[in-house]
Amino acid sequence: AAAVASAWVLPTAAAKAVAGAGAPGCQAAGGEAGECSATAASPQRDQVLLQLPTRVHHAKTLLLQAENPYRWRTNGVTEGEGEWCLAYAPTSDFMLKTCPAGSVGQRVQLKVLTYNLYWWNLFGAKFQNGNGGSAGKLIAENGDDEPFDFMGFQECEEISRVMKDAGLSATYGTIVGNHAVAVAYRVAAWTHLVSGLVEVAEDRPEQWWGMRGVLWARFKHTQTGRTVFFMNHHGPLPVGSGGRCGRRATAWNLLRTIGTYAQEEDTIILVGDFNSDATTATIQELEERMHRVFTGNSFGGVDHILSNCGGAHVTGRKILGKGGSDHDALQVMFALEGRGAGLLGAGGLNFLAARCHPGRASSLQLSLVSALEVDWHRFGGSALLHMQDLEFARCMPTRDRAEFVEGRRRSHRGQRNAPIGTECAPRIPPSPARAPHVRALSRQGWGGR
Repeated sequence: AAAVASAWVLPTAAAKAVAGAGAPGCQAAGGEAGECSATAASPQRDQVLLQLPTRVHHAKTLLLQAENPYRWRTNGVTEGEGEWCLAYAPTSDFMLKTCPAGSVGQRVQLKVLTYNLYWWNLFGAKFQNGNGGSAGKLIAENGDDEPFDFMGFQECEEISRVMKDAGLSATYGTIVGNHAVAVAYRVAAWTHLVSGLVEVAEDRPEQWWGMRGVLWARFKHTQTGRTVFFMNHHGPLPVGSGGRCGRRATAWNLLRTIGTYAQEEDTIILVGDFNSDATTATIQELEERMHRVFTGNSFGGVDHILSNCGGAHVTGRKILGKGGSDHDALQVMFALEGRGAGLLGAGGLNFLAARCHPGRASSLQLSLVSALEVDWHRFGGSALLHMQDLEFARCMPTRDRAEFVEGRRRSHRGQRNAPIGTECAPRIPPSPARAPHVRALSRQGWGGR
Protein backbone atom coordinates (compact mmCIF):
# COMPACT_ATOMS: atom_id res chain seq x y z
CA ALA A 1 0.00 0.00 0.00
CA ALA A 2 2.86 2.37 0.82
CA ALA A 3 4.41 1.76 -2.59
CA VAL A 4 1.11 2.42 -4.33
CA ALA A 5 0.45 5.57 -2.33
CA SER A 6 3.85 6.97 -3.26
CA ALA A 7 3.32 6.55 -6.99
CA TRP A 8 2.45 9.90 -8.53
CA VAL A 9 1.26 9.75 -12.12
CA LEU A 10 -0.09 12.55 -14.28
CA PRO A 11 -1.00 12.85 -17.92
CA THR A 12 1.89 14.19 -19.99
CA ALA A 13 0.28 17.58 -20.50
CA ALA A 14 -0.43 17.88 -16.79
CA ALA A 15 3.10 16.85 -15.83
CA LYS A 16 4.53 19.59 -18.04
CA ALA A 17 2.11 22.08 -16.55
CA VAL A 18 2.98 21.15 -12.98
CA ALA A 19 6.69 21.37 -13.71
CA GLY A 20 6.34 25.06 -14.44
CA ALA A 21 3.56 25.81 -12.01
CA GLY A 22 3.31 28.00 -9.00
CA ALA A 23 1.21 27.18 -5.96
CA PRO A 24 -2.10 25.43 -6.62
CA GLY A 25 -5.43 26.90 -5.63
CA CYS A 26 -7.23 29.96 -6.91
CA GLN A 27 -9.19 32.94 -5.85
CA ALA A 28 -12.70 33.00 -7.27
CA ALA A 29 -13.78 36.08 -9.11
CA GLY A 30 -16.78 37.57 -10.84
CA GLY A 31 -19.90 35.83 -12.06
CA GLU A 32 -23.66 36.03 -11.96
CA ALA A 33 -26.10 34.20 -9.74
CA GLY A 34 -26.39 30.58 -10.66
CA GLU A 35 -25.52 26.96 -10.27
CA CYS A 36 -23.00 24.44 -11.40
CA SER A 37 -23.09 21.03 -12.97
CA ALA A 38 -20.91 17.96 -13.06
CA THR A 39 -18.89 16.65 -15.98
CA ALA A 40 -17.55 13.45 -17.37
CA ALA A 41 -14.09 12.39 -18.44
CA SER A 42 -13.03 10.79 -21.69
CA PRO A 43 -13.60 7.04 -22.00
CA GLN A 44 -9.95 6.52 -21.21
CA ARG A 45 -8.73 5.66 -17.75
CA ASP A 46 -9.35 8.16 -14.98
CA GLN A 47 -6.55 9.25 -12.71
CA VAL A 48 -7.59 8.28 -9.19
CA LEU A 49 -6.34 6.56 -6.08
CA LEU A 50 -8.61 4.29 -4.06
CA GLN A 51 -7.91 4.75 -0.36
CA LEU A 52 -7.82 2.22 2.45
CA PRO A 53 -10.03 3.21 5.39
CA THR A 54 -7.89 5.09 7.91
CA ARG A 55 -8.55 8.21 10.00
CA VAL A 56 -6.60 10.66 7.83
CA HIS A 57 -6.43 10.12 4.07
CA HIS A 58 -4.29 11.74 1.41
CA ALA A 59 -5.89 11.22 -1.98
CA LYS A 60 -3.30 11.26 -4.77
CA THR A 61 -3.68 10.72 -8.46
CA LEU A 62 -3.05 7.32 -10.03
CA LEU A 63 -4.16 5.53 -13.15
CA LEU A 64 -6.97 3.13 -12.38
CA GLN A 65 -9.67 1.45 -14.43
CA ALA A 66 -12.84 1.04 -12.40
CA GLU A 67 -16.18 -0.61 -12.95
CA ASN A 68 -19.12 1.50 -14.12
CA PRO A 69 -22.00 0.75 -11.75
CA TYR A 70 -24.13 3.42 -13.43
CA ARG A 71 -23.23 1.95 -16.82
CA TRP A 72 -21.66 5.16 -18.06
CA ARG A 73 -22.61 5.70 -21.67
CA THR A 74 -21.67 8.42 -24.13
CA ASN A 75 -23.40 9.68 -27.25
CA GLY A 76 -20.17 10.37 -29.15
CA VAL A 77 -20.26 14.17 -28.73
CA THR A 78 -16.95 15.53 -27.43
CA GLU A 79 -15.43 18.76 -26.14
CA GLY A 80 -11.76 19.58 -25.64
CA GLU A 81 -10.40 17.89 -28.75
CA GLY A 82 -6.63 17.42 -28.63
CA GLU A 83 -6.40 18.13 -24.90
CA TRP A 84 -5.73 15.72 -22.03
CA CYS A 85 -9.11 16.69 -20.53
CA LEU A 86 -11.08 15.69 -23.64
CA ALA A 87 -14.60 14.89 -22.45
CA TYR A 88 -17.43 12.80 -23.85
CA ALA A 89 -21.08 13.73 -23.42
CA PRO A 90 -23.31 11.29 -21.54
CA THR A 91 -26.35 9.85 -23.23
CA SER A 92 -29.68 11.57 -22.61
CA ASP A 93 -30.83 8.81 -20.25
CA PHE A 94 -27.90 9.27 -17.86
CA MET A 95 -29.91 10.96 -15.10
CA LEU A 96 -29.06 11.45 -11.44
CA LYS A 97 -32.33 12.81 -10.10
CA THR A 98 -33.67 9.78 -8.22
CA CYS A 99 -33.05 9.55 -4.48
CA PRO A 100 -32.35 5.92 -3.54
CA ALA A 101 -35.09 4.20 -1.55
CA GLY A 102 -34.38 3.11 2.01
CA SER A 103 -36.06 0.93 4.59
CA VAL A 104 -39.14 1.95 6.54
CA GLY A 105 -38.67 3.72 9.85
CA GLN A 106 -34.94 4.43 9.56
CA ARG A 107 -34.49 8.03 8.57
CA VAL A 108 -31.09 9.68 8.33
CA GLN A 109 -30.72 13.42 8.89
CA LEU A 110 -27.78 14.56 6.79
CA LYS A 111 -26.07 17.94 7.17
CA VAL A 112 -23.45 19.10 4.66
CA LEU A 113 -21.30 22.17 4.21
CA THR A 114 -19.26 23.70 1.39
CA TYR A 115 -16.75 26.46 2.15
CA ASN A 116 -14.02 28.20 0.11
CA LEU A 117 -11.56 29.34 2.79
CA TYR A 118 -9.62 32.00 0.81
CA TRP A 119 -6.52 30.44 2.32
CA TRP A 120 -3.74 32.70 1.10
CA ASN A 121 -5.48 35.71 2.64
CA LEU A 122 -7.37 34.34 5.64
CA PHE A 123 -4.49 32.18 6.85
CA GLY A 124 -1.53 33.96 5.26
CA ALA A 125 1.01 35.17 7.83
CA LYS A 126 1.28 38.58 6.14
CA PHE A 127 -2.47 38.99 5.82
CA GLN A 128 -5.19 37.85 8.29
CA ASN A 129 -3.02 35.08 9.82
CA GLY A 130 -6.05 32.97 10.70
CA ASN A 131 -8.15 35.89 11.96
CA GLY A 132 -8.36 34.35 15.40
CA GLY A 133 -9.73 31.08 14.07
CA SER A 134 -12.79 32.79 12.61
CA ALA A 135 -13.52 30.13 9.97
CA GLY A 136 -13.35 27.32 12.52
CA LYS A 137 -15.54 29.26 14.92
CA LEU A 138 -18.14 29.77 12.17
CA ILE A 139 -18.25 26.00 11.62
CA ALA A 140 -18.47 25.27 15.36
CA GLU A 141 -21.27 27.77 15.94
CA ASN A 142 -23.39 26.30 13.17
CA GLY A 143 -22.72 22.73 14.23
CA ASP A 144 -23.81 23.12 17.85
CA ASP A 145 -27.44 22.11 17.41
CA GLU A 146 -26.82 19.44 14.77
CA PRO A 147 -23.26 18.45 13.80
CA PHE A 148 -22.18 18.45 10.18
CA ASP A 149 -21.91 15.02 8.60
CA PHE A 150 -19.74 16.08 5.66
CA MET A 151 -17.79 19.25 4.92
CA GLY A 152 -16.12 20.12 1.64
CA PHE A 153 -13.39 22.78 1.68
CA GLN A 154 -11.76 24.57 -1.24
CA GLU A 155 -8.58 26.67 -1.02
CA CYS A 156 -7.75 24.61 2.06
CA GLU A 157 -4.03 24.06 2.54
CA GLU A 158 -4.20 22.57 6.05
CA ILE A 159 -7.52 21.06 7.08
CA SER A 160 -6.14 20.03 10.49
CA ARG A 161 -5.77 23.70 11.37
CA VAL A 162 -9.39 24.43 10.47
CA MET A 163 -10.69 21.45 12.47
CA LYS A 164 -8.55 22.45 15.45
CA ASP A 165 -9.93 26.00 15.35
CA ALA A 166 -13.44 24.50 15.29
CA GLY A 167 -12.66 22.18 18.22
CA LEU A 168 -13.56 19.16 16.08
CA SER A 169 -10.21 17.39 15.63
CA ALA A 170 -11.23 14.44 17.82
CA THR A 171 -14.59 13.83 16.20
CA TYR A 172 -13.89 14.16 12.47
CA GLY A 173 -11.82 12.22 9.97
CA THR A 174 -10.31 14.03 7.01
CA ILE A 175 -9.49 13.30 3.38
CA VAL A 176 -6.91 15.54 1.73
CA GLY A 177 -6.67 15.92 -2.04
CA ASN A 178 -4.41 17.77 -4.41
CA HIS A 179 -5.24 21.29 -5.52
CA ALA A 180 -6.11 22.42 -1.96
CA VAL A 181 -9.40 20.53 -1.65
CA ALA A 182 -10.30 18.54 1.45
CA VAL A 183 -13.24 16.71 3.04
CA ALA A 184 -14.11 16.21 6.72
CA TYR A 185 -16.61 13.59 7.93
CA ARG A 186 -18.15 12.74 11.32
CA VAL A 187 -16.57 9.47 12.44
CA ALA A 188 -19.26 8.61 15.01
CA ALA A 189 -21.89 8.39 12.27
CA TRP A 190 -20.00 7.44 9.09
CA THR A 191 -17.46 4.83 8.05
CA HIS A 192 -15.10 5.80 5.24
CA LEU A 193 -15.18 3.09 2.57
CA VAL A 194 -13.05 4.36 -0.32
CA SER A 195 -11.97 7.65 -1.88
CA GLY A 196 -9.93 9.17 -4.66
CA LEU A 197 -9.23 12.24 -6.74
CA VAL A 198 -9.94 12.58 -10.46
CA GLU A 199 -8.49 15.36 -12.60
CA VAL A 200 -11.38 16.93 -14.53
CA ALA A 201 -10.15 20.31 -15.82
CA GLU A 202 -7.26 22.76 -16.09
CA ASP A 203 -7.02 26.55 -15.94
CA ARG A 204 -6.52 28.42 -19.18
CA PRO A 205 -3.08 30.01 -19.84
CA GLU A 206 -4.20 33.58 -19.19
CA GLN A 207 -5.12 32.76 -15.57
CA TRP A 208 -3.27 29.53 -14.91
CA TRP A 209 -2.98 28.11 -11.41
CA GLY A 210 -2.94 24.46 -12.39
CA MET A 211 -5.08 21.36 -12.73
CA ARG A 212 -8.55 21.08 -11.24
CA GLY A 213 -9.86 17.87 -9.74
CA VAL A 214 -12.81 16.45 -7.88
CA LEU A 215 -12.17 14.73 -4.56
CA TRP A 216 -14.71 11.94 -3.99
CA ALA A 217 -15.39 9.50 -1.20
CA ARG A 218 -17.94 6.80 -0.32
CA PHE A 219 -19.25 6.49 3.22
CA LYS A 220 -21.58 4.11 5.05
CA HIS A 221 -23.88 5.17 7.86
CA THR A 222 -22.95 3.14 10.92
CA GLN A 223 -26.53 2.65 12.16
CA THR A 224 -28.62 2.22 9.02
CA GLY A 225 -26.17 1.15 6.34
CA ARG A 226 -27.12 4.08 4.11
CA THR A 227 -24.28 4.99 1.70
CA VAL A 228 -23.23 8.44 0.50
CA PHE A 229 -21.01 9.38 -2.45
CA PHE A 230 -19.63 12.81 -1.50
CA MET A 231 -17.72 14.97 -4.00
CA ASN A 232 -15.83 18.23 -3.54
CA HIS A 233 -14.74 20.32 -6.55
CA HIS A 234 -12.98 23.63 -7.16
CA GLY A 235 -13.62 24.77 -10.72
CA PRO A 236 -11.19 26.10 -13.34
CA LEU A 237 -10.32 29.67 -14.26
CA PRO A 238 -11.10 32.10 -15.78
CA VAL A 239 -14.47 32.24 -14.08
CA GLY A 240 -17.22 30.91 -16.31
CA SER A 241 -14.83 29.56 -18.96
CA GLY A 242 -14.73 25.88 -18.01
CA GLY A 243 -10.95 26.11 -18.32
CA ARG A 244 -8.70 24.58 -20.96
CA CYS A 245 -11.23 22.05 -22.29
CA GLY A 246 -14.38 24.13 -22.07
CA ARG A 247 -17.53 24.51 -20.00
CA ARG A 248 -19.32 21.32 -20.99
CA ALA A 249 -16.11 19.30 -20.71
CA THR A 250 -15.77 20.19 -17.04
CA ALA A 251 -19.35 19.13 -16.39
CA TRP A 252 -19.07 15.91 -18.38
CA ASN A 253 -15.87 14.91 -16.60
CA LEU A 254 -17.58 15.41 -13.25
CA LEU A 255 -20.55 13.34 -14.35
CA ARG A 256 -18.35 10.56 -15.62
CA THR A 257 -16.62 10.44 -12.23
CA ILE A 258 -20.03 9.74 -10.69
CA GLY A 259 -20.87 7.23 -13.40
CA THR A 260 -17.61 5.40 -12.82
CA TYR A 261 -17.21 5.30 -9.05
CA ALA A 262 -20.64 5.77 -7.43
CA GLN A 263 -22.96 2.87 -6.69
CA GLU A 264 -26.65 2.75 -7.52
CA GLU A 265 -27.65 2.77 -3.85
CA ASP A 266 -25.62 5.93 -3.05
CA THR A 267 -26.96 9.29 -2.09
CA ILE A 268 -24.82 11.53 -4.31
CA ILE A 269 -23.78 14.98 -3.09
CA LEU A 270 -21.55 17.29 -5.14
CA VAL A 271 -20.34 20.50 -3.48
CA GLY A 272 -17.82 23.19 -4.27
CA ASP A 273 -16.80 26.52 -5.67
CA PHE A 274 -17.33 25.76 -9.36
CA ASN A 275 -16.13 29.17 -10.60
CA SER A 276 -19.23 29.05 -12.82
CA ASP A 277 -22.67 30.60 -12.54
CA ALA A 278 -26.10 29.54 -13.73
CA THR A 279 -25.74 30.99 -17.19
CA THR A 280 -22.78 28.76 -18.10
CA ALA A 281 -22.99 25.49 -19.98
CA THR A 282 -21.19 23.86 -17.04
CA ILE A 283 -24.11 24.56 -14.76
CA GLN A 284 -26.75 23.86 -17.36
CA GLU A 285 -25.30 20.44 -18.10
CA LEU A 286 -25.14 19.52 -14.42
CA GLU A 287 -28.59 20.79 -13.56
CA GLU A 288 -30.08 18.90 -16.46
CA ARG A 289 -29.01 15.67 -14.79
CA MET A 290 -28.91 16.48 -11.04
CA HIS A 291 -30.86 18.56 -8.56
CA ARG A 292 -29.20 21.86 -7.78
CA VAL A 293 -30.37 22.15 -4.20
CA PHE A 294 -28.58 25.35 -3.17
CA THR A 295 -26.50 28.20 -4.63
CA GLY A 296 -24.77 30.95 -2.68
CA ASN A 297 -24.41 34.64 -3.40
CA SER A 298 -20.64 35.09 -3.41
CA PHE A 299 -19.19 36.41 -6.68
CA GLY A 300 -22.62 36.26 -8.26
CA GLY A 301 -23.29 32.67 -7.17
CA VAL A 302 -20.41 30.30 -7.94
CA ASP A 303 -20.75 28.04 -4.87
CA HIS A 304 -23.23 25.17 -5.27
CA ILE A 305 -24.56 21.98 -3.76
CA LEU A 306 -26.08 19.37 -6.10
CA SER A 307 -27.52 15.95 -5.38
CA ASN A 308 -29.62 13.09 -6.70
CA CYS A 309 -31.92 13.78 -3.73
CA GLY A 310 -34.01 16.91 -4.16
CA GLY A 311 -37.51 18.16 -3.43
CA ALA A 312 -38.90 17.02 -0.09
CA HIS A 313 -35.60 15.32 0.78
CA VAL A 314 -34.05 18.79 1.24
CA THR A 315 -35.23 20.11 4.60
CA GLY A 316 -33.03 23.16 5.10
CA ARG A 317 -30.73 25.62 3.33
CA LYS A 318 -28.66 28.35 4.95
CA ILE A 319 -25.94 30.85 4.12
CA LEU A 320 -23.70 30.86 7.18
CA GLY A 321 -21.57 33.92 6.43
CA LYS A 322 -17.95 34.40 5.43
CA GLY A 323 -16.01 33.88 8.67
CA GLY A 324 -13.10 35.89 7.27
CA SER A 325 -13.19 34.34 3.78
CA ASP A 326 -14.31 36.03 0.59
CA HIS A 327 -16.93 33.27 0.10
CA ASP A 328 -19.94 32.41 2.23
CA ALA A 329 -20.10 28.96 3.77
CA LEU A 330 -23.25 27.11 2.63
CA GLN A 331 -25.24 24.53 4.58
CA VAL A 332 -27.90 22.07 3.38
CA MET A 333 -29.94 19.57 5.40
CA PHE A 334 -31.28 16.33 3.89
CA ALA A 335 -33.80 13.83 5.28
CA LEU A 336 -33.18 10.36 3.87
CA GLU A 337 -34.60 6.92 4.47
CA GLY A 338 -32.02 4.52 5.90
CA ARG A 339 -31.16 1.01 4.84
CA GLY A 340 -31.59 -2.08 6.99
CA ALA A 341 -28.76 -3.17 9.24
CA GLY A 342 -28.68 -6.72 7.96
CA LEU A 343 -29.70 -8.82 4.98
CA LEU A 344 -33.34 -8.94 6.08
CA GLY A 345 -33.16 -7.74 9.69
CA ALA A 346 -34.59 -9.54 12.71
CA GLY A 347 -38.07 -9.56 11.22
CA GLY A 348 -36.78 -11.20 8.06
CA LEU A 349 -35.02 -13.92 10.06
CA ASN A 350 -38.25 -14.60 11.96
CA PHE A 351 -40.05 -14.76 8.65
CA LEU A 352 -37.64 -17.32 7.27
CA ALA A 353 -37.88 -19.30 10.51
CA ALA A 354 -41.65 -19.45 10.11
CA ARG A 355 -41.43 -20.44 6.48
CA CYS A 356 -38.97 -23.22 7.23
CA HIS A 357 -40.99 -24.66 10.12
CA PRO A 358 -41.58 -28.44 9.90
CA GLY A 359 -43.70 -29.39 6.93
CA ARG A 360 -43.02 -29.77 3.25
CA ALA A 361 -42.27 -26.54 1.45
CA SER A 362 -43.99 -25.95 -1.85
CA SER A 363 -42.02 -24.86 -4.91
CA LEU A 364 -43.48 -21.36 -4.50
CA GLN A 365 -42.29 -21.22 -0.90
CA LEU A 366 -38.78 -22.26 -1.87
CA SER A 367 -38.60 -19.74 -4.71
CA LEU A 368 -39.73 -16.90 -2.45
CA VAL A 369 -37.19 -17.74 0.24
CA SER A 370 -34.50 -17.89 -2.43
CA ALA A 371 -35.55 -14.48 -3.78
CA LEU A 372 -35.45 -12.94 -0.32
CA GLU A 373 -31.88 -14.12 0.13
CA VAL A 374 -30.81 -11.90 -2.77
CA ASP A 375 -29.16 -8.65 -1.70
CA TRP A 376 -32.12 -7.01 -0.01
CA HIS A 377 -31.67 -3.44 -1.19
CA ARG A 378 -32.26 -4.48 -4.81
CA PHE A 379 -35.89 -4.83 -3.83
CA GLY A 380 -35.98 -1.77 -1.59
CA GLY A 381 -37.00 -1.99 2.06
CA SER A 382 -40.67 -1.33 1.42
CA ALA A 383 -40.96 -4.09 -1.15
CA LEU A 384 -39.38 -6.64 1.17
CA LEU A 385 -41.55 -5.80 4.12
CA HIS A 386 -44.55 -6.07 1.85
CA MET A 387 -43.43 -9.50 0.59
CA GLN A 388 -42.84 -10.67 4.13
CA ASP A 389 -46.25 -9.49 5.29
CA LEU A 390 -47.94 -11.22 2.39
CA GLU A 391 -46.23 -14.50 3.04
CA PHE A 392 -46.92 -14.36 6.76
CA ALA A 393 -50.60 -13.90 5.99
CA ARG A 394 -50.63 -16.64 3.39
CA CYS A 395 -49.24 -19.14 5.90
CA MET A 396 -52.09 -18.47 8.29
CA PRO A 397 -55.46 -20.18 8.63
CA THR A 398 -58.26 -18.00 7.29
CA ARG A 399 -59.59 -17.21 10.76
CA ASP A 400 -56.28 -15.59 11.80
CA ARG A 401 -55.50 -13.79 8.58
CA ALA A 402 -57.90 -10.85 8.96
CA GLU A 403 -56.59 -10.06 12.46
CA PHE A 404 -52.98 -10.16 11.24
CA VAL A 405 -53.63 -7.92 8.23
CA GLU A 406 -55.47 -5.36 10.31
CA GLY A 407 -52.65 -5.33 12.87
CA ARG A 408 -50.05 -4.75 10.19
CA ARG A 409 -52.17 -1.95 8.73
CA ARG A 410 -52.15 -0.19 12.09
CA SER A 411 -48.40 -0.63 12.56
CA HIS A 412 -47.71 0.70 9.06
CA ARG A 413 -50.23 3.50 9.44
CA GLY A 414 -50.17 5.59 6.30
CA GLN A 415 -47.14 3.87 4.78
CA ARG A 416 -47.30 2.61 1.23
CA ASN A 417 -46.19 -0.92 2.03
CA ALA A 418 -49.13 -1.72 4.31
CA PRO A 419 -50.53 -5.12 3.33
CA ILE A 420 -53.87 -5.12 1.54
CA GLY A 421 -56.41 -7.76 2.42
CA THR A 422 -57.17 -8.73 -1.16
CA GLU A 423 -53.48 -9.42 -1.79
CA CYS A 424 -53.33 -11.90 1.09
CA ALA A 425 -55.38 -14.62 -0.53
CA PRO A 426 -54.24 -18.09 0.62
CA ARG A 427 -52.09 -19.19 -2.30
CA ILE A 428 -50.11 -21.62 -0.13
CA PRO A 429 -51.98 -24.24 1.90
CA PRO A 430 -51.34 -23.44 5.58
CA SER A 431 -49.24 -25.90 7.51
CA PRO A 432 -50.68 -26.85 10.94
CA ALA A 433 -47.13 -26.82 12.32
CA ARG A 434 -46.40 -23.39 10.90
CA ALA A 435 -49.54 -21.45 11.80
CA PRO A 436 -49.01 -21.25 15.60
CA HIS A 437 -45.47 -19.96 15.11
CA VAL A 438 -46.66 -17.28 12.69
CA ARG A 439 -49.49 -16.23 15.00
CA ALA A 440 -47.02 -15.91 17.89
CA LEU A 441 -44.70 -13.71 15.85
CA SER A 442 -47.61 -11.55 14.82
CA ARG A 443 -48.67 -11.01 18.43
CA GLN A 444 -45.07 -10.12 19.33
CA GLY A 445 -45.07 -7.30 16.80
CA TRP A 446 -43.01 -9.10 14.14
CA GLY A 447 -40.06 -9.69 16.43
CA GLY A 448 -38.44 -6.42 15.40
CA ARG A 449 -38.16 -5.04 11.86
